[in-house]
Amino acid sequence: MKRFVVLGNILRKVRVQAIVDGAKKFGLEPLFYRVGDEEGLKSLLSKHEVAFGVSVGMRASDAYAKGFLEAKGINTLILDLGYFSRSKGPADEIGYNQLGINRLCWIAPIDVSSDRLDKHGIKFQEPAKANGTALVLGQVPGDTQHGLTPGDLKAWLMHKIGELAASGFRLEYRPHPKASKFMAHYKGKLFDKVHLHTVATLEQNINAASHVLTYNSTAGLTALCMGRHVISSNVAHFHGLETQKEIYTHMCRVAYSQWNCEELRSGQALEFMSQFDKRFNGLDNDVTSLVA
Repeated sequence: MKRFVVLGNILRKVRVQAIVDGAKKFGLEPLFYRVGDEEGLKSLLSKHEVAFGVSVGMRASDAYAKGFLEAKGINTLILDLGYFSRSKGPADEIGYNQLGINRLCWIAPIDVSSDRLDKHGIKFQEPAKANGTALVLGQVPGDTQHGLTPGDLKAWLMHKIGELAASGFRLEYRPHPKASKFMAHYKGKLFDKVHLHTVATLEQNINAASHVLTYNSTAGLTALCMGRHVISSNVAHFHGLETQKEIYTHMCRVAYSQWNCEELRSGQALEFMSQFDKRFNGLDNDVTSLVA
């Protein structure tokens, strides 16, 4: 019997239980690895044929296990909060969760239809005319989505802010809800205005600007859909998108990189992911060059 490994004490999250139930539909049975038990992981792999791993996010606590599996040629499916209509937390059955291979912010690297994107009712706006205002989006320092220290994140943002200021932009800043003080103290020195997240919605703040600066925040997707010119780091999966066709094609792929619990539980998500590694639905290994 083929098995898969759940890394850490994460089964209490409904999205993890859902993907476990989905894997069982293909005849796969779960094994559970207690983070920190390195010898136990070796023992599991010596006793069982392991098809893949399952984890939530990119926490340091289970990085060893992910690395160990990857060195053995075994991919780990990474679950986290989604991009559109995103899950609101570990008990959310309805919201969407991203599902990637060995990393966060993995985007389906193939052409897909618009059917999944259409479900979210996203309105794509025409490219905004330059109005001289740039919105800087804050992120949480040290977040596993980017891994930057507070100093490194600040250095990157300050460099780009300097470029915008030199070009004559009026600069506004929206702190991340979970890091509301990060760089907000520059009001009056760098930023013409600092928006507290409780005062206006993200969409309202974006609507006031023609340009949006972000390292790799998911909010950059919202800005792109609203026709804003987005300046991001080259690690952002949406970096460099310019034309409306490029943006729409990418958003279709994003929609195929996230799933709700019903889709995880039914096996639909694993069936789609098996294009990149057939072990995700219990078949023979077929890792392709599409797996980043």
